[in-house]
This record gives sequence, structure tokens and C-alpha cells, in this order.
Amino acid sequence: MKKKYHSNELNSRHSGFYGTNVMDILKTVFGYDNFRPLQREIIEHILAKKDTLVVLPTGGGKSLCFQLPALVFDGLTIVVSPLISLMKDQVDQLQEMGISAVCLNSSLTADQYRHHVSLIRQNRVKLLYIAPESLVRPQILNMLETVSVECLAIDEAHCISAWGHDFRPEYRHLAQIRPRFPDAVCAAFTATATPAVQKDIQASLVFSTDAGFKAFIGSFDRKNLLIRVMFKEAALRQTLDFLNTHQQDSGIIYCLSRNRWKPCPPNWRIEAFPCGHIMRASRMLTGTGSRPNSSETMSGSWWPPSPLAWVLTSPMSGSCSIMTCPKVWKTITRRSAGPDGTDWKRNACSCFPMPTFPG
Repeated sequence: MKKKYHSNELNSRHSGFYGTNVMDILKTVFGYDNFRPLQREIIEHILAKKDTLVVLPTGGGKSLCFQLPALVFDGLTIVVSPLISLMKDQVDQLQEMGISAVCLNSSLTADQYRHHVSLIRQNRVKLLYIAPESLVRPQILNMLETVSVECLAIDEAHCISAWGHDFRPEYRHLAQIRPRFPDAVCAAFTATATPAVQKDIQASLVFSTDAGFKAFIGSFDRKNLLIRVMFKEAALRQTLDFLNTHQQDSGIIYCLSRNRWKPCPPNWRIEAFPCGHIMRASRMLTGTGSRPNSSETMSGSWWPPSPLAWVLTSPMSGSCSIMTCPKVWKTITRRSAGPDGTDWKRNACSCFPMPTFPG
């Protein structure tokens, strides 16, 4: 039988250092006064050890829905994540908050890897981030069977579905390892799941409504975002006009290719916009060569990675200019509602849907 943590027990049962009052943990550990829509219901469902599917928009607070329960559970929470960069970002943030989180992936040195394994074996880790390919290895599974695994959180769960746009066959193997951890609740999280993908995820992970499974589908209507669409006539000048109305904001520019980006930095420096640059799959660098980690280092810096031609903001600011649109409108709304809307404050977004750049 899975040990359950019902919502009416949260104030009476003690679970190690963090306790079990979800509001106290939300405030003292994560620094929030209130939950976002559906977060509390999802957390209580997971704490009750009932399998869960969560579909929330980018920036809707999915990570908190498994990070907070991990602090209530006595044992380990395994977080399946597809990308090393995603693991690093979340592990770094958790460690900055004093939470014992580690990852196991190829970015670690041999000594670091062994150290993380040692911490897991000693029950000194609350959250383990790992790729599906690594999790299914026999040596990893054998190691994890020596500790108490209480939650299996699957991030980017749409990768499970053959109907999804990012299908990864390795995710299909996750259902096979669930019997190895009979006391662990399974929670799948995604921001991209059509009804067909949702059904495929549920079937692949053997979620059963008879056992208490429930899907939580959030609204993708981001009322804090004001999205404006204009024809691109002179993209560079239109973007500079937009930036001039948001001079106190910071942001990120995504371009379709390096060639589309190269003409921009000199022009923007002439226009008194400080900027640096980064190529996709490269480490994000500031003008001083260090990774930005605060509002001070991000403020006023414009970043241009490559997949899409966006100007996005860090969570501390409030503007977005999309210079070259993707072909799919859902991608436009998802991207602008992601990095630009994570603080849920009102943000302005401009979009120039023409294929040529620069103007």
C-alpha cells in the first residue's frame, strides 16, 4: 500500500526538516504567498499518492507541483527530464534555496557523479533529476531500489506520446520501471498535450481512474499578456521603436539563424541598447563572460539565441517583441507566454509576421 498524505493531515504530521504545512513551505522555502491556479489541488492530489497528469501553460508553475511535495515526502522524488540544460537550471535554483537536489548526467565529472550517487545512497537527496535513458539503466535502477522512492515526476511528458511533436522512444520505457517502485506516486507534467496526447500518456503510464488518477488541465488564456500583431515593413526599425518604449526592461532575442542575427548588434549599440550574444547550445554569457544569475546582471541586456526570432524578457521585466514568426500560431503564443509571463505581471508583446529579416 502506498503511504498517503491527505490534505487534512498536512498541519498535523511532521516530515523531517520542512514539515508538512504546504503554505508554510510555499512561503518560507519558495518565497510565494499564494498558489497559482490549480497548484494546490495538484499538490494535494500528489501528496495523497494518486497518479496525476498536469497540463499547464509554460510559466504556469508545473515545477512547484512536484518540488513542494518532494519536501513533504520522507523519501526521494525522481524527476525525469529530457535535457541537461533543464536539469541544471532547476537543480541550481533548488540548491540556491537550500534544497538537496542533484542530477545524474553526462555533464558531471566522474568524481561529481560518484559523489551524487553517494548522497542518494545516504538518503541525503530530496530530488534527483535524470534523463529517461539513464533512469532505465540496470545499475541506476539497482541503486535506486536501495532507497525509498516516493514520487516519479515526469517532466515534458508529451515526449511519451507517439502523437506528440517531441516523441522520444525512451520515454515509453518509463511504464516498465514503475513496478520497481511500488510505493511511488507517478505524476506527468507537460505544457503541450492535445486530447489525443493526453490519452496516450495516460495509457502509456498505466494511469487508472479506479486507483484515483486525475488529470488537471489548466487554462492557456494568459490575461497578463497583451499581444500585438503587425506586418513587418522594416523589422529593425520597428523593433527599435518597440525597445524605446521599454528601455527599463531586459530581454532575449531569438533569431532563425546566425546570419539573420549578425547585422543587429552594431545597430543596437548605435541606438544605445547594450547587448551581448549567445549561440544555441552554447553557455549563456554576459558581456563580462559570466552566467547571468540575478536581476542586476540581466537588466538592460538583450540576448539572441537561434531557434526563433523573438525578443523575450527575463522574469523580472515586461516586454516582448517577436521579429520573425514561426509558422505555427500555437508556438507564438506558447513562447510569448513562457519566459515573458512567468511573473504573471502585465506584459506587452509585439509580433511582426513576415519572413524577411533584417528590415
